[in-house]
Amino acid sequence: MLSSWVMQWGSAVVDGVETVGDIALFAWRMLVWIVSRLPQRGTLLTNFYEIGVLSLPVVALTGTFIGMVLAVQTYYQFHAIGLETHLAS
Repeated sequence: MLSSWVMQWGSAVVDGVETVGDIALFAWRMLVWIVSRLPQRGTLLTNFYEIGVLSLPVVALTGTFIGMVLAVQTYYQFHAIGLETHLAS
């Protein structure tokens, strides 16, 4: 009974140490790769454009819907205390 409990705990500890080691190796390899192989200017600027500029419609649409939900929630909260006239149309 005690030996199986110790074996289970030992196995969990070994798995945990192994996982931390794998993460550390991955982080080290990525750091070495980033430092030793800098991206080319054309590739970097293209990715910046695609990630930044081309995502603006998605951000604008999401912001619009979040704003509408916020306005509705604010109206209900202000209506409960009699301040709904303080909201913009």
